[in-house]
Amino acid sequence: IALLSLGSGVIAWLALRDVAGTQATVSERALPAAASAQDLAEASALLLANGPRLAAAADEAERRLRRATLDEQAIQLARALATLETLSFAPQTVALLKDAVDSMLANLEQQDRLVARRLAVERQFREGGAGALAAATAIVDLSETLVSNAASTLNAVIANLYALVEETSELELVYEALDRLVEGDVYLLERMFELRLRASQMGLLLNQLGRAASLDEVAAVELGYRGHLRVLIRRIASIADPVRRTQAEEQLALLTAAAGRDHEASGKSEGIFAERRLLLSIEQELQALDQSNRVLAARIEQQIDGLTAEVRGYAAAAAAQAGESARIGLSLLAAALAATLALSAAIVWFYVRRQVARRLDHLAGGMRRLAQGDLAVTVDATGRDELAEMARAIEFFRAEAIRKRELESERERV
Repeated sequence: IALLSLGSGVIAWLALRDVAGTQATVSERALPAAASAQDLAEASALLLANGPRLAAAADEAERRLRRATLDEQAIQLARALATLETLSFAPQTVALLKDAVDSMLANLEQQDRLVARRLAVERQFREGGAGALAAATAIVDLSETLVSNAASTLNAVIANLYALVEETSELELVYEALDRLVEGDVYLLERMFELRLRASQMGLLLNQLGRAASLDEVAAVELGYRGHLRVLIRRIASIADPVRRTQAEEQLALLTAAAGRDHEASGKSEGIFAERRLLLSIEQELQALDQSNRVLAARIEQQIDGLTAEVRGYAAAAAAQAGESARIGLSLLAAALAATLALSAAIVWFYVRRQVARRLDHLAGGMRRLAQGDLAVTVDATGRDELAEMARAIEFFRAEAIRKRELESERERV
């Protein structure tokens, strides 16, 4: 009976152990995995939201601030992923998540480098463009003076022509003055007008370059700029005043340096146009990285949804398994109880009744017969238990009674 009770306890312990193990697995692995997956989803969403903010940083201080924020979110993302890895739950899904997270972090690192480079190029582009625009403005201002001087000279020549025309004897001088007027003064005035016009158009092209949104627009602006620059070089070389020409050449050098020169060997160009192309290229790379991050975030979200579904399925299966274990345990306990009752009845019937109660009845009957004087009674004294000791005691009493009877008979004969 004790062994059966112990067996029932073992069965109950095994059943409860299965249930407790299932609950521990759910509480220690499944639920933390779901929580970590949720943290991972939130961190990836924050990273995706702050990525464009990093790309839109206007200066180095803002870039560093955005980068610090992204680093904190990247740490949270890494912690959530590390928690998922330590839980050893859905390793294949976690491996896919890790690949996507690593790719997203690598994209953000590349994005930060591109933003830092873009800020440096933008600073150079602004400085170069501002210098070129100032040089063009200075040439425009200088050309205004030259146009005024040429116009004054032209007016003076025309005024002298009136005096020469009145003197018919000086007709040859009139023709010479007209030739100088047409070939020199008027042509000079036209060239100074063209100098001003070209410089003004170059300033407009510089403003247009800052708004160019494609490589074709940059190429068109550069083509026009270089065309005006070639004409500007010739027009500045034709300035008669050496002081004005030197001043114009200084500004021309700034315009030429801003445009840069083509390198046929490398196929690249220097200057503000190359910097604008580089800025457009960086913007395209940033957009590609942002698009890649969006795809990775969607993949992470999809995998997290799958992981959450696995957690729910695992929890449901664990609950079903726990219920099945409890049902089996209850069935085994009921069977053990029935077996205990049956065995107890069998022990009472086959052992207690036969081995104890029947022997006690036999001993009681023998004692009653001895008490009544029947010395012919016999008892079974075999065995090594207490009942056998009692039987041997009764047998001893019977033997003593027989000896006493023999002594009494002997005394009566005496």
